[in-house]
Amino acid sequence: MTRQRKIKTNYNIKYVHIANGRIVYRPYIKKAERHDGTIVDSKGFLKPPIKLGKPGDEPDLVMQAYLAAKKQIKCQETLIKGTLGFIIKEYLNSRLYKKKPASSQKRNRNLMRILEQRIRINNKPAKLSDIHLDQLDKSLMNSIAEKRLAMYKSNGKKGEVQVNREITFVSGAITWAVNYIPNLKIHSNPLLGIKKIEEPKNERYVTDEEYIIQYDLANKVSPYLQPVFELTYLMGLRGCETLKLRLSDCRKDGIRTHRKKGSKDNIIRWSKRLRKAYDDALLLHKKHKIVEIDPHIIIGDTGGKMPKSTLDDAMQRLKIKMKSKDLEEIYWSLHKLKSKAQSDAKDKDISGLSEAMKRHYDTKLHKNDPAR
Repeated sequence: MTRQRKIKTNYNIKYVHIANGRIVYRPYIKKAERHDGTIVDSKGFLKPPIKLGKPGDEPDLVMQAYLAAKKQIKCQETLIKGTLGFIIKEYLNSRLYKKKPASSQKRNRNLMRILEQRIRINNKPAKLSDIHLDQLDKSLMNSIAEKRLAMYKSNGKKGEVQVNREITFVSGAITWAVNYIPNLKIHSNPLLGIKKIEEPKNERYVTDEEYIIQYDLANKVSPYLQPVFELTYLMGLRGCETLKLRLSDCRKDGIRTHRKKGSKDNIIRWSKRLRKAYDDALLLHKKHKIVEIDPHIIIGDTGGKMPKSTLDDAMQRLKIKMKSKDLEEIYWSLHKLKSKAQSDAKDKDISGLSEAMKRHYDTKLHKNDPAR
């Protein structure tokens, strides 16, 4: 099939020509100006073109139709530009977002599912991504949060933490947009100060007996779990922080930490137990070819840093093994070890936490003397 040739007109208007017996406007749309509602051909020209008239029409009429077409495109662009979906898309492409750790970006991909939440806009079915910021407020978002919480509950999940993270992600993107997207027509984040869903309190304290039972069983699942457990507990770390430790972090006075989520880095002094955990981890280095100049203390099968997914898989296998031995009720996650460390430590600064988070992580029921 031969392509219809574009015929020049006497109107001298850019991107206006005669095609298939019609006068049409078919502009080139730059990549930066395309949005989800923009359809272009392989070369970037608007598809389908906008009809302005037919050959022989008065130039004034064609010019009026051309100006109306440009206004229509501009209005559509403005309409899309103010939507939550557009803002999230721009935020994901921003320099600020791309500086975030890969793990955070991966987690945010799950949080973006909130944009698919079904709502009604002007009494018509739509998705949350279609809503304009000037239509978004705290009451609507709270209503959406309750619906999503009910959905998670129906699927057997707790949901409170996930819903709160979804709202935090959306609110963070809006705050970025207010500061960086020009002509957004809003000057503040409508979700600022939104009340989050109350999350279940962290009340589980892992006893020494529960720790020993799971610690002894762990070696039958993976040789790395025991040193991971000890380093995580003794240093008050998160599991991902334990995996970040390198040999260069080990000094004469202790091991330097690299904490996340606002916790303060510190040095955990050596003890006999911490030294043994360190030595046990290094013994496993002999089974692999080390590929790093500055090796991690906990290494993976390739001789480099152990992926978080590998550790997660090992923990899942351990959970299944404990279930087979009717020990599922006492199973604890790595994150519970940070809580146990904060609860057991005499030095409450061990985890580098703020005062509020120290109270959150201290789950041990303490005994105190009476007033008199």
